[in-house]
Amino acid sequence: GLQPGGRDLVGRHAWGAVARVTPTGSRCEGGASYAFSGLANPIFSLSVDQRYEDGGQFVLEPDLDTLIVLERRRSVDGSVTFLAPRWRHDLRFTVGGGLSWERRELLDETLGPADFTLARPTIRFATYRASVNFNSSRTHAFQMGTTRGLAVFLGGSVQQELAVPDSLSGVRGADRTAADVTGQLRGAIPLWGGGHARHVLALRASGGAAAGPGAGPLWFRVGGASGRRESLTGLELFGGNFLFFPVRGYETSSRFGQYAWSATAEYRFPLWLVNRGLRAWPVHLDRAIGALFFDTGNGWGPAVSATGFENPLRTAIASVGAEVTAEFLGLYDIVLRVRGGVGFPLVATTAQGTDPRFWVRVGLPF
Repeated sequence: GLQPGGRDLVGRHAWGAVARVTPTGSRCEGGASYAFSGLANPIFSLSVDQRYEDGGQFVLEPDLDTLIVLERRRSVDGSVTFLAPRWRHDLRFTVGGGLSWERRELLDETLGPADFTLARPTIRFATYRASVNFNSSRTHAFQMGTTRGLAVFLGGSVQQELAVPDSLSGVRGADRTAADVTGQLRGAIPLWGGGHARHVLALRASGGAAAGPGAGPLWFRVGGASGRRESLTGLELFGGNFLFFPVRGYETSSRFGQYAWSATAEYRFPLWLVNRGLRAWPVHLDRAIGALFFDTGNGWGPAVSATGFENPLRTAIASVGAEVTAEFLGLYDIVLRVRGGVGFPLVATTAQGTDPRFWVRVGLPF
């Protein structure tokens, strides 16, 4: 794949694009975005993209054949962001919306085309959303991550399916119209000195609720170690993506539903201040920090889905563990934070039980 981007020297225009081709199946993903800041306030954004997503799976009776739903979504989206910066904090309000065209196909267990088709394989959506971001967090010299302050996010969105037959309007499992509200609170409290940076207590809490006939049991997913895609090699190593409801030491769908929450308490402390490179190689190791964490979360609902799947409220999952994050400078320009950790589940959810889990991710957990 390719991912170019750019901006002008004074920051009025910014653009980006991405294109990917899968090695099997000859499927293409791509998109482009543009942001205009020439008025200083507000900022206008426009984007178009095509992507493939996992649409879940179901079992056909009586042969118990497993079918996997592959979704191809094409969308056009626009937004306006109003800024209210201050000396000690930043406030942003964003409204946006767009149109989406979704085509769903069925795959068999080998990920090949299935001998079945959906009754309505093509669906159109209109989306509307609004969000508020408040941020007073800040960091200090030699610190990795936030040292003190608070960041609050509150957002809501509506997904409206267009051209729904009257007989299916409002029917759970047929009409995919849905609305949700999500929120996240992040904070950091400086503790004491010692080493090259202060010790910090970092806190995070996330919550979400969805409603409507299209809000199924896979609307929110709880579990996993959050991260981001690695950009130094272009290979997107370590498989990291941003997770709104992370619980380290578990799979990304250990809990799921139309209601979800998760929380984290993390103690971060400095380890090493190296500030050295490897001869003339374009790799420089700056510093490293350690962290001890406690994660917990849960997801549930609806109690019974349209297909008869039961998803009641179960015991919340929780874990404890430790991580080490090292900050590198690659190719003299790209800052890369690599994080490795181990988590010990406190609640068994799979055959693995409470055995420890290991992971490598890019970036801080939050």
